[in-house]
Amino acid sequence: MILRYPVALTLLLLSAAACSTPAMAEDLEEDLFHFFDEFKHECVRNCSADPGPRECRYRIRLEWFMTMSKACFDCPRNLTDCFRPHCITGDGVERALLSVNRQLSGPGIHVCEGDTVIAEVHNFMEMGEGTSVHWHGMHQVGTQHMDGVSMVTQCPINAHSSFTYRFAASPAGTHYWHSHSGLQRSEGIFGPLVVRQAADPHAGLYDTDQPEHTLLLSDWFHELGATKFAAHHYSNGDNKPKGLIINGRGAFAPSSAGGPQTPRYVLRVRSGLRHRVRVISNAILNCPFVLSVANHSLLVIATDGAPVVPIEVDSLIIYAGERFDFVLTADRPPGNYLLMVAGLADCDSRFTMARQSAIVSYAGIDETPLQGAGNPAYSDMLGRPGGRQLNPFNRAPDANHIDVTSLRTPAGWPPADHLTVDGPVDAKFYLAFDFEVVNNSRYHHPAYYPISAVRKSDGHLYTPQINNVALHMPPAPLLYQFDDVLQSHICNNTDFDPSLETEFKACHHALRLGVNKTVELVLIDKGFTFDASHPFHLHGHFFRVIGMEKLGKNVSVAEVKRRDSAGLLRRNLDRPVMKDTVIVPDGGYTVLRFRTDNPGVWLLHCHLEFHVEIGMGLLLLVGDAASWSAGVPANFPRCGSWKGPGPDRRWQQRELRLAETHRLHMTALGLAAAGAVLLAALLSVFLTRRFGLRSNPVQNIETVSEAVSYGSLKAPQLTF
Repeated sequence: MILRYPVALTLLLLSAAACSTPAMAEDLEEDLFHFFDEFKHECVRNCSADPGPRECRYRIRLEWFMTMSKACFDCPRNLTDCFRPHCITGDGVERALLSVNRQLSGPGIHVCEGDTVIAEVHNFMEMGEGTSVHWHGMHQVGTQHMDGVSMVTQCPINAHSSFTYRFAASPAGTHYWHSHSGLQRSEGIFGPLVVRQAADPHAGLYDTDQPEHTLLLSDWFHELGATKFAAHHYSNGDNKPKGLIINGRGAFAPSSAGGPQTPRYVLRVRSGLRHRVRVISNAILNCPFVLSVANHSLLVIATDGAPVVPIEVDSLIIYAGERFDFVLTADRPPGNYLLMVAGLADCDSRFTMARQSAIVSYAGIDETPLQGAGNPAYSDMLGRPGGRQLNPFNRAPDANHIDVTSLRTPAGWPPADHLTVDGPVDAKFYLAFDFEVVNNSRYHHPAYYPISAVRKSDGHLYTPQINNVALHMPPAPLLYQFDDVLQSHICNNTDFDPSLETEFKACHHALRLGVNKTVELVLIDKGFTFDASHPFHLHGHFFRVIGMEKLGKNVSVAEVKRRDSAGLLRRNLDRPVMKDTVIVPDGGYTVLRFRTDNPGVWLLHCHLEFHVEIGMGLLLLVGDAASWSAGVPANFPRCGSWKGPGPDRRWQQRELRLAETHRLHMTALGLAAAGAVLLAALLSVFLTRRFGLRSNPVQNIETVSEAVSYGSLKAPQLTF
């Protein structure tokens, strides 16, 4: 029968295939909408009772979406609608964002130390955007290719494709995950990553450690981060965040005053219990957060995943990329209390007064009345006046302002400490940075609109650099395609003529380090341009913070070196705190020490998004290329340019030649114009004397002035 009707059978099969293809696509699409519940995932468990290890699988869908979309129905007038599936409220202001599983913040990953995280990332972003996900705080020992930095440890995950990350959950502590491609972190691609321990050194200090008590703080724009970046770098747009969000929620006071507000996050506690609270800063711009809880103190027990000797404070300041854990004891009369977060620096009272709050609600108390009360005044959200504050912003420490160098690692932790602090230092580097006055050719063309010709109010842009060099990302991942990158484009400041300090310099900025060496980094914020501090994050390692000091409003590199030679830089070698992200005070220094026991290509960078995007970072090349690529799978995705242009100095020289040609051309035009003006003036004098003609002297002055101005041979030199 089948052989007698081959044509009919073929048509039948083709028809079935045609009908099934859309269904299969729909099934796949529908399957990708089955998002995991971060609080009920099988790997969320008591790690003491069930240490594992387990394989913990997650599916992450990245796509463009909107806050206050049609999924929100009548939110906030109907508060219940604000909690519908796919309703992303943000701070109540409608804007486009990059969503993760159609939520903000992205779903939390909560595992036990030693578990294997398997995260399948699906890129559904329209417009063909590539992406990558960095697991901030994970050291990736043996899995360096899972660090998630585009063009350093992997190729971007192309649109309409997926990539599966697989790595060991280590070290334990409070961490987070976020995009490390372009400005996607500012658009919404971030979420918590918490690794709990079977034997926590501070387990006796708290009664509960719930996933719901993880707080992810972020400054929040009311337009795309890319729009804000372009406006600031190519025109005169500001770089000031409008507001803040806590776990993706909050209310923006100016837009909701007198009306219904979008809901804030609620942290539910039980009277008499000690609750461990984990706080993460996803700050995008220069917006340190000061955090406090009304009528409660904070017992700080850890930072960046490492335990510290407990210290009680009234408030703490957390910078971009940092994490702090504290114990909140519910020992007040049952009620609702505000957990308050206020922005400093570019978010302070001079600018946007960005602030947000969550509600600490005791069991049995209805938090609804407080939801509609709005946030307090900015000045009332800066911590208790006269109270103790940890990690102060841009000031010298004292009894009530305690910097992180005063924190101590608990005695005997970790059991095997490879971060030797009292032995010899094998290599020391001074890394100085500031906002440099250079013609960064990306934003100031040296001939057409040089930095000297543009007023501050019109978009005069300084360039943040390390040792006067900008990091230009390589055209292929250095970790495993080292030979595909021009070696002449890998450099540091010693490769440039010191006399060219005022010129813009860019390359694949890197330091080469041997394996199992003790390295000391002296980070210097010169502070000559702005009063701004920079938080620095190191991938793949802990470091010890052994020194920090604000020396004044500004400081030179020579002065720091002089003080170091004289033994005047403060260094604490008595169980210094372990971190992976730290602030460098403006006009001061921070001294770090770490052990290069994890070979690979590791990024060290300012964690302010705009700064790293334009080059405020460098690559630490630990070991040799052969050791880096040894653990990379043979079929790992490869990418790169056909020619690999990189930061071609020949291109820079060509730009300078073009600028000089333009200057000479304008000089010739100016001379010609000046000659024409002079000839016209002489002719006017001759005609006046010969024929007795008269002219309006003011008009002539304006005409001559205009001719000289527009025939000028070089761009005007402006004083700021």
